[in-house]
Amino acid sequence: MPLFDSPIRHIDSSDGIVRQVVLEDGTTVPCRGIFFKPELVTGSDLPRAIGCQITETGAVVVDEFGKTNVPGVYSAGDAASRLHQAIAAASLGSFAAAVINNELNAEAWGRNG
Repeated sequence: MPLFDSPIRHIDSSDGIVRQVVLEDGTTVPCRGIFFKPELVTGSDLPRAIGCQITETGAVVVDEFGKTNVPGVYSAGDAASRLHQAIAAASLGSFAAAVINNELNAEAWGRNG
C-alpha cells in the first residue's frame, strides 16, 4: 500500500460508499472505504489547572472508579481514556456517576467511604 504525503482535498462518494480520495496535488486514490486516526485534543485546561495528574497523551489520570488525585474530582470518557468511543465514554461516565452518587449518599448518611 503506497503512502501519500499530500493533504486530502476531498472524498468522492456515492450512496454512502467511498469511490476515491482526491489529494491536494491532484492524485486520485480509488477505494471503497477509508480509515483515519483523529487527532483529539483536550477540550479544557481545567484538570491541569486544578492539579490533576495528566498522562503524556493528555488524558487525566484516574483510578478504577474515575477518581483523580484531587479529592472530589472525577474524570471519565475521552478525557480519561484512549478508547475514544462514544459507548466507552458513556460507560465510564455512568460508572463514575454511580461512584459519586454512592460517596455523596455515604456522606449524607454520616459514613465515610
